This record gives sequence, C-alpha cells and structure tokens, in this order.
Amino acid sequence: MPNELALRVQPNTPAVPADSGMRLVYLLVGVSPTVPVGQNMELPLNLAIVIDKSESMTIPVLSQEQFAQLQRMGQVKEVVSDGIPVWSFRKIPDEIRRAAPSNLEMVKQALYAVGSNLEAHDRWSVIAFASRAVVLAAAQNGSNQHALQAVIDNLDSVAVGDETNMAEGIGAGLGEVQKAFGSGALNRLIVLTDGYTLNPDQVVALASRAAAQSISISTMGIGSDFNENLLVAIADKSGGNAYFARQPKDIPPAFQQEMSAVASISFHHLELAVKLASGVELRRAHLVRPVISDLGQLPLENRQVNIPMRDLETENPPAALLELLVPARPAGSYRIAELNLSYEMPGAARQSVAAAAMLEYTADAAHAAQMDAQVMNFVERVSVSKLQTRALSEAAAGDIPAATTKLRQAATRLLQMGEAEMAGAAEREANNLERQGQVSAEGAKEIKYATRRLTQRLDR
Repeated sequence: MPNELALRVQPNTPAVPADSGMRLVYLLVGVSPTVPVGQNMELPLNLAIVIDKSESMTIPVLSQEQFAQLQRMGQVKEVVSDGIPVWSFRKIPDEIRRAAPSNLEMVKQALYAVGSNLEAHDRWSVIAFASRAVVLAAAQNGSNQHALQAVIDNLDSVAVGDETNMAEGIGAGLGEVQKAFGSGALNRLIVLTDGYTLNPDQVVALASRAAAQSISISTMGIGSDFNENLLVAIADKSGGNAYFARQPKDIPPAFQQEMSAVASISFHHLELAVKLASGVELRRAHLVRPVISDLGQLPLENRQVNIPMRDLETENPPAALLELLVPARPAGSYRIAELNLSYEMPGAARQSVAAAAMLEYTADAAHAAQMDAQVMNFVERVSVSKLQTRALSEAAAGDIPAATTKLRQAATRLLQMGEAEMAGAAEREANNLERQGQVSAEGAKEIKYATRRLTQRLDR
C-alpha cells in the first residue's frame, strides 16, 4: 500500500563549496497528502469549549462616539475588573446596545456555528470560568442541539466570580475531554478570554499535560487586555491554533476558522525524526506551517531529534525549517540527514514515510552560489518574525532605541515582501516607542499574531 503522505526535502542551495569549512544550510521539510481526503477519512471530534465569563466579557464594546455619547448622558463610571481599570455603564439605551454587542453576545453567536459543524459521532462540552469553573454541558453527543441551545440561553445568568483564573477553566475542560477520550479522535479544547489570568504558571503546566496526552488547545484572545505571549505559548506547546479577535465581531469568524481547520484534519499526531549524518549539527528549528513557531532547544540523542509536526490541516499542511551546520568535505554528493515522518489516520495502524536530505559539494563556485527562491523566502520570513519578536522583548525590557531600530528594520523588509499592512503596524509601533516609550497593547498583539502567519500565503 503506498504512503498517504509524502515528504518533500529542499535545501536552500543545490551545492556548497568543497573543502571550505563549516557551512550553514537551510532545509525546508514539507508534508503533503498523496491521496484525496474524503469523508471516509474524517476523524471524530472530542471538543471542550472553555469560555471566560468574567464581568468584562459582558460589557458592550463601544466606539469612541458611542462612549462620548454615554459620558454626556452621565452613564459612565470607572471600576476594576480582572485586576485592571475598566469603564462600567449604569444604563445603555437599546439603540446603542444593539450597535455595540459585548464579547459574550458574539460568543453565543459563535456557539450556534459550532453546533452546525458537529456530527453525530462528535462529542462536545462547554465550560464557563472566572474565579472558578462551571461545566455548563458535560460530554454531549454531537447531535444534541437542545443541550447547546440551553447553554446559549443560560450563559448570561452563569455566576462564576469576578477574577480570571484560566487554569480552573482549562482543568475542567481537560476533565471533560478525558471523559470521552479516544486515540482515534481529535481531542481538543478551545479557550477564549479577554483578560489577564491568575496563576499563569499553572496554565502552562496544564498545556504541557495536555500535549503529553495528545490533547490540543486552541486559544482566542479578545480585545487588547490579555497576555498574548501566554495564549500563543499554550497553543504552540499543545499543537493548537492561536487567534486574535480584536473586536467582538471577530469572534464568530475565528470560531468558524478553527472548526473548518479541525474538520479538514485526517492525518494527526505527525512527528518528524531527523537523524543527522556525522559532523552535521542542528543549530535551530522552526515550524513554518501552519504558523511560524520557534521549536527551541530540541533534545539530541544518538544524533537524532524528534520534531512534533502537529496535525495536518488540509489548507495548511505542516512544514519545518531546519538550520544545519555541515562540515567540510571533498567534492561529491553526501547524505546530510535521514528523515522519517510517522503519523496516524482513521482505521489504520501508525504509518511512516522516509526521505533523505542530500547535498552536493562542488568546486564550481557558480553552482554553489545558486539559491532556491522558495526556501529563501521562508528563511526571510522567519528572520523577520524573529526580528519583531526581539523588538517586542526589548521594548518590554525598556530598551527603547534597540526595539525602535528593529521594528523599523522589520517594516522595511515587510514592505519589500509586499506585506504593506504588517509593515504599517511595525512602523506605527516604532513611532509609539519614540513618542510614548512603549508599544500599544493592541499593536503588540497585532504584530505577534500577524507575523506568525507570514508563511501561510507562500506558494506551496
């Protein structure tokens, strides 16, 4: 039986100079299906939806004009919610409320869309959390639309405290997923919040536990007052997706994007084993699809590293970019690494497909100077992503000149790539740093989330 997945291994250059010392070589490793993905390959979904129900989620999100109108009416006061000052409203006229929904109202709309995407073989649950967590619907059959309607109808009245303790919600969500856990299912949480959480270390520990149990956590940060670094780390650690909903109206499309991505998965638990040839060193590794994610220091044992490649979303099949240092060798063709991809699919034992990474050493300088444009495009976008990540870290640490310089360098390079919108965001935050000594909360999130997707539009 032929393999259902194929490995494509592309070095950034067809050759390196012979006998010239250590050389840096980039290796792009892509995965793609070799067979059409049909309904008979769909995986059942075991989903827990974990909703922040703190007070800030219920407050209408107003435009500046609507806010000013309420101030003139004497309906605005400042209170503390989720540990931060927020505006509270004594009374909002119906015509303004209809034009300014709260985050929670848009979550309820998104839940309707979730219901329309569920099949009878799926399982779902809903958890609300703030200071504590409450299971609103425990492990239900996918066809139980009445239970979902009851959750939507009663969500406004749920009382779970005044603070935001995401660990409570994630812990309860994992408990519900484990009730219906199956190795042949997609076991997943969707967690959404609009605030900073208590006990972030507990949240990270739960994400690690989920990853060890093959449970993915997708996160959705809403507005501008949440910890984007934490939400992205949760998603990356567990193999989920991370979304930024700037406004309430962005919540239903983000939910739909997640449900569509999950519905397209037929191959899951992909893992790439890379066996390095003698003398070859792995300097760095990034996932570059479905998003850019730094894999950090990977353990090396017997010259082999194992790279988690997430699940395969049909519209965004996974790919990794490896930075390798290769030793000097005489002219000739050499194997620099052996690669083996293992994966799971419905109704079959774990499968694998292998490939070899070959590199030519040459005395022909012109041949060695050639570059693969596609691979170098990935390299450049990863480089810009790292540049902006360092800029945000330096801004947070108070090194304003260094952060400003890096943001402007990133803006220039983004423009050269044709990414005008992202370039504009980087330039705006460089200006904010110069004028105010800090980046804006919304701007930092826009940069964080947008640059992770820089590789999604590259030709496959």
